[in-house]
Amino acid sequence: MKNIIKALRQFPYNKGASLIMFCEYLILKMFTRASFSNMSIIPLVMGYYNLDSEEEFRVRYYVSRIGFDSIWSSKDRSTEEATEAFYNEHDADLWRQAYLARTRYIYKKKILLASHIAHAIKARQILDYGCGAGVLVHYLKRKGFVVDAADIPSPTLEFVKTMGLNSVLTITKDLQLQKEQYDLITCLDALEHTFTPLEITKRLLGSLKKGGILHVTFPREEGEGSHGGHHHQHTPEAQRERPAVFAYLRSTCDELVSESIYRKRVA
Repeated sequence: MKNIIKALRQFPYNKGASLIMFCEYLILKMFTRASFSNMSIIPLVMGYYNLDSEEEFRVRYYVSRIGFDSIWSSKDRSTEEATEAFYNEHDADLWRQAYLARTRYIYKKKILLASHIAHAIKARQILDYGCGAGVLVHYLKRKGFVVDAADIPSPTLEFVKTMGLNSVLTITKDLQLQKEQYDLITCLDALEHTFTPLEITKRLLGSLKKGGILHVTFPREEGEGSHGGHHHQHTPEAQRERPAVFAYLRSTCDELVSESIYRKRVA
């Protein structure tokens, strides 16, 4: 709530828009499952897999969770290549993120905030780096924004390519982002899975226009014993570089919301 209030104060919202946006958060809190149904990608997933009902979707979602952890632990994931290969070995993230975008407040709140930022700065071109199943880009596209998506190769990214976005980029070591191209870049819950988050952050800022916004979420792990559930996919390399990432952002950007929203300096 503190971050929401701070963002409302610091972004160029007019008073009427601020009130409307704040009310949207309240609606989401009170009616999480029923509100903002256009965030859901479940109909797209059902069409992609030729499912006849949402009951089939739910069954596939629960089945995708069986043995998921064993896929991760079946191989040594200590290298960047082995970690990235993991996402090509399953499509569980597609089912999980589709489910979360229908049912979970925290997940939907992140999508809503990113949408508010896009509206606030009247973003003409947006990049979602680490797009996952494409929930955010799907929602922004429905709102009329020009959106690019980027992620590492996976069955989930193949699904995103069917959304009719402006561009879908495959993240490889050779990927070169165009300089000062985007008004808004989002990088939500992605850096913690990488080996070089500081290098990636610098690359993203290079592709951000002067005065543009970087919206980033980068969870902090409290210790080795805290890695449970999907957290075991968070790399220790990312956690070691996490302080340097935000130190760099503070040195090159105006920090609008701590460890979340940054405006690239013009000079």
